[in-house]
Amino acid sequence: MFSPETWEWDGANWQQIVTPHLPLQTSIGTLYPDSACYDTVRGEMLLFGFAQDPLWSYDGTDWKVKNAGGFGPGYSVGYTAMAFDTNRGVAVLPAPTPGAYGLTMWEWDGAAWQQPPQSGQQPRIYTSGVDLTYDTFRQECVLFGK
Repeated sequence: MFSPETWEWDGANWQQIVTPHLPLQTSIGTLYPDSACYDTVRGEMLLFGFAQDPLWSYDGTDWKVKNAGGFGPGYSVGYTAMAFDTNRGVAVLPAPTPGAYGLTMWEWDGAAWQQPPQSGQQPRIYTSGVDLTYDTFRQECVLFGK
């Protein structure tokens, strides 16, 4: 079984950080991948998919549950990619469309999850393995999926 630990890298050295709280471990939380990004607006790391309330934040001192028991994306093993859109100030997370192949987009604004309207052609992702990053030059998220 994996043990949740927090480490910081300064470009030359690792340092383990002991925090008062850690994301909860669950029977599935330690077996499946999670996703993280850094929220530059609120100055915190976001961690999605680790436990039953799947959004946590780390502010350099402690971990906190965000959106506890609230409306938001469901966790899926194959769709663990998240990026922070610095232009709009939101974390972007693709999640599987229930009952179909494809993606439903979710955005975390620091207080709640939202589903923005989508139009046009959408990615059809058939298996696990999605990567997402934010392109600061073009100011948009770029997805690669298998």
